[in-house]
Amino acid sequence: MNIHMNKLIFITFLLSCNSISTPGFEEEKKEILQLEAKQREYHFTKNAKAFTGMFSEDFLSINKGAINKPSRKSSYEMFDEYFKSAEFVKWDDNKAPVIRFSNDGSVAYVAVDKVVIVKMLNGTRKEIMDTTNFAWLTVYKKYENEWKIDCVTSTNK
Repeated sequence: MNIHMNKLIFITFLLSCNSISTPGFEEEKKEILQLEAKQREYHFTKNAKAFTGMFSEDFLSINKGAINKPSRKSSYEMFDEYFKSAEFVKWDDNKAPVIRFSNDGSVAYVAVDKVVIVKMLNGTRKEIMDTTNFAWLTVYKKYENEWKIDCVTSTNK
């Protein structure tokens, strides 16, 4: 009986430790939604440095059938050039983002359905308006209690 009681106490202890260490996903969800809002802000304010500062050191981009692991510098240069030639009119969700977390709360992904309307200058410096419906998946990973974008997979209609 004593051995069974010790096992029961041990199991109860393990379960209580697990519940204490499990992150509160509602708070984590709020953090992720704030990061999503910052991405929008950085597009409209053309802040490539802050935007690419959200990327992890292991950042992956999956787009147009290719997997790339750009450096932070090359990501910055690409977005800086893009932001300089773009004027965002709309960068809004068509539907509420779907947010899911790993069991331990160290990884989250956000699936979005977004419409992006942008005015761009083409090669002849003529302004063109482009509207694109995107679906993409952003994978966030927690590094020392800070969420970073680890991967983005993007498609468009």
